[in-house]
Amino acid sequence: MMTTAASKQRIKIDLRFASPDRHCMSFLYGSHNGFLLFKNIHCDTVLFIWNPITHEKLILDTDSLCHAPCAFYFHPKSREHRVLLRFYNKATRLFEFIVVSLETKLSRAITTSFSHPPFLEKNPIILNGALHWPVDGVQYETLNGIQLPCSNSIIAFDMDREEVLQTISHPGNQCAPSADYLHINMQIIDMEGKLCYCDCNPSYYSCTEIRLWILEDYEKQVWVKRHVVNTDSIMNSIGEKYRASERPMFKNYIELVHMYGDELLINLFSKFLFLCNLQSGTFRRAGEKRIGVSTRIRPVAHINTLVSLKKMDGRHA
Repeated sequence: MMTTAASKQRIKIDLRFASPDRHCMSFLYGSHNGFLLFKNIHCDTVLFIWNPITHEKLILDTDSLCHAPCAFYFHPKSREHRVLLRFYNKATRLFEFIVVSLETKLSRAITTSFSHPPFLEKNPIILNGALHWPVDGVQYETLNGIQLPCSNSIIAFDMDREEVLQTISHPGNQCAPSADYLHINMQIIDMEGKLCYCDCNPSYYSCTEIRLWILEDYEKQVWVKRHVVNTDSIMNSIGEKYRASERPMFKNYIELVHMYGDELLINLFSKFLFLCNLQSGTFRRAGEKRIGVSTRIRPVAHINTLVSLKKMDGRHA
């Protein structure tokens, strides 16, 4: 969480929520409506939901369903929190969604299936009453044997009707069939209440700039390039020796986290945080200045609330 006044708070929580036979690390998956969301890196059927203010928590383990949590959101009509699960049907070779109500604990299958798997490492961007994920291009190619079409780079899910709304093309040039790590460096964030597409330089070893596009017309899918950020200064600031040792470990070593006014929070190599002023193009360090050799950081934008997963008189406590 970042505020106008400087503040720092350390909180320890027990993340040993996986089954005893699972020896895998947990990571911060996202934040929504005052809840922090954690998942396991390799055991993708567990979602840990926790409010750091009220200490309310819930562990959703879907292992028996073989479904992977891909979204935590507030359903506007029922006024309850729900979790969206993703499942690959081997018989049809298509993906399916299941919705789980955290109020009633009941689940319901979504009738429509789809061929484009949402990326599971972040909670989706919520805009225009819909959930938005980048499509997992690697998994798509693995399952279908063909490259993910650029016209289907982003998938949108309508929260009200609870159905796949559309797929959206990414802006800019179409990806060459021979491009290394196709679509891996593409990210989306919320910028000024609009969907922002973030395209890092596709060269795996030399990301020198980040291009930011805004979806100005959501219905017609009209993108406008808004900013181009040169990353040479922050790459040089961490030293060539470190860059050379760390790059092979990370497919997407530049993570764009969130917009704070005119500043974009950037997570570099999961170790260094920088705030980039998009108007001046300048950078400044954020967060802890010294991170342990084995330490990885996963920042998310978070707002503390007293919201509960339970209802009271039709409203959340």
